[in-house]
This record gives sequence, structure tokens and C-alpha cells, in this order.
Amino acid sequence: MRITYAVTWQEPDGVRHSGRLELGTEALRLEGRNGAGPLTRSVHYTDVERYRLAHASGDRLQGRPTLILELTDESAIKIASVAQPGIIREVAERLAGLAARPDRVERAALVVPLRPGAKEQAEALLRGGPPFDPAELGLSGHEVYVTDEEVVFVFEGVPAAFVERLAADESIWEAADAWRPLVEGRIRYADQAYAWDG
Repeated sequence: MRITYAVTWQEPDGVRHSGRLELGTEALRLEGRNGAGPLTRSVHYTDVERYRLAHASGDRLQGRPTLILELTDESAIKIASVAQPGIIREVAERLAGLAARPDRVERAALVVPLRPGAKEQAEALLRGGPPFDPAELGLSGHEVYVTDEEVVFVFEGVPAAFVERLAADESIWEAADAWRPLVEGRIRYADQAYAWDG
């Protein structure tokens, strides 16, 4: 499972493409198609000199919320969402976190409520791993805790905004058929409030 966004982007030469954007731990990846076939572009965060949200209508792509990445080679890429305007601000917030603390490792958690008596089944499922691929999410660490009433998935190394989206996207958990009968109630997002590293 990868967290992706439907976007349109404009290359420095003015050519536009539609496809998807993935935010990784070191780079953002744009994938789409052009007349010649599949197209992939990776932009390392270290290559982003500045970024800004387009305010002037002339800077926006098709009038939609647009993020402008000004690169170290003095070129620029414009990115606009197709169906989720809020993701442009989410990408901008991720870049802000990297610029402020490039060595920061973000941590966040999902709290998954269990139906009564489901603890043993949850523990059995966890022995086989989580209902997603940690490597595909780009995690640097992942832990899971179980109580009688809930399972807490702790994510390390991906933007906290990703984890918040996981909580809101019920289809991710519905796709994990073995977990569906164990979950009762709303999956909640928990941001990190305190950490100590000795």
C-alpha cells in the first residue's frame, strides 16, 4: 500500500502531465503518462530551493490550488491536485518540516478499536505482520501495541500527515479482510506529543 495523490503537474518547459504524486522520506515522485508512454520524475527534497502556494490566478494550474517548487537549478515545477485541494497544503507542510529540521524523524500512531473479545485474534494477525507493507510506506521503524480494547500502530519515518490520512481512509482497513471483523468503532489518529531519546 502506498499513499498517493491524483495531481496535474507542469514541468519547467511548460509541458503538463496528469498522474499521481507520492511523498517519500527523501523525495517526492511524480508518475504519469505522456504521448510516448509512462513518465516518472523524482524530486529530492534537497533539490528544492524554495516553495510557495500560488496566490495569483496566473500562477495556478487550471485555477486550482497549486504548489510551486523552485529548484536549485533555477527551474520550477507546478503541482495541482485533481480531486483533493487540501493535499497541496499537506505537501507544503511536509516540505516546511524538512526545511526546518531535515534530520527530524516524524512519529505518529493509529488507534484501532477492537470489538470485545477480539484481542487474541488481533495478536494472531499481528504475528503475520500489519495489514500493509511498511517498506512501501518508507518506514524507518514500526511498532504495534495491543490492549484488550485496541491496537496501536506506531509509525516512524513517514510524514505524520500520511498517518492522519490512513485514519480517515476506511477503505484501507476494509481492504484488509482479516481485520475487518475485529474492528469496532472509528480508527483514530494520534500525533506525537512527547518523546525522549537517551
